Amino acid sequence: MDEGPCPKIHTEQLKQAFEDHGDPYMYDSVIEKDFTARLNEADRIIKRARARVEDDKVDEEINPDINPDIIRIHGEMSRIIQEAERAGENGEIDRAQDLILNRLEDATREKQAVMNRINELRKQRLSGPDKKLRVCDVCGSFLSIFDSDKRLGDHFLGKQHIGFQYMRDTLDAIKKRKEERRGAGGAAPPRPTAPGGGGRRSPSRDRYRRGDSRDRHRRREDSRDHRDRRDRDSRDRNNRRKRSRSR
Repeated sequence: MDEGPCPKIHTEQLKQAFEDHGDPYMYDSVIEKDFTARLNEADRIIKRARARVEDDKVDEEINPDINPDIIRIHGEMSRIIQEAERAGENGEIDRAQDLILNRLEDATREKQAVMNRINELRKQRLSGPDKKLRVCDVCGSFLSIFDSDKRLGDHFLGKQHIGFQYMRDTLDAIKKRKEERRGAGGAAPPRPTAPGGGGRRSPSRDRYRRGDSRDRHRRREDSRDHRDRRDRDSRDRNNRRKRSRSR
């Protein structure tokens, strides 16, 4: 399952900030959410694959153990053999030979024809019972019990299998750490902070806040000056009116 290049940023600065933080498990919650989503999808694929294998096992067209034609022929062959044995016990040697050499041979040829048809169908199906497939519980790949040791080794050492195994092991470790913290009465780990750690605000954020505070102060001063000028103008107009009436 190739997802291409990682969309996240990978720099030495971020790596150093993580190493300096002091808590190697600070991203447990982020990892747990991401890995859980991926493994839930993988488990759904595994479930569908198992159902597919089980369906093929009960497919009477390709499974000779439950194929109706094979079952019928086996029953007929059993009856012919029993009849030939009774004929031999009764001294009917010619009849016994006829049953074995003719009727039993006919049933054997019919069975072989049905088996040839089943084998042809098996070849057309990648997951037929002839391959004795099983599903990998870790990554969901199909495996055959007839695979060579090298082929099985290539699977278990492959990137896909190792990747899914790593995610499952990591989630188990995170779950164990959470249980240990709860048992010790400890609080949940702090949420990850930006590079520069320790809860310190970055200088750029401080400059922005100081600049924003100065702007608000300047706006208040401008508003106060505007009100003062308006009040002075209003008083001047009133004084002019009074002098005009007194004349």
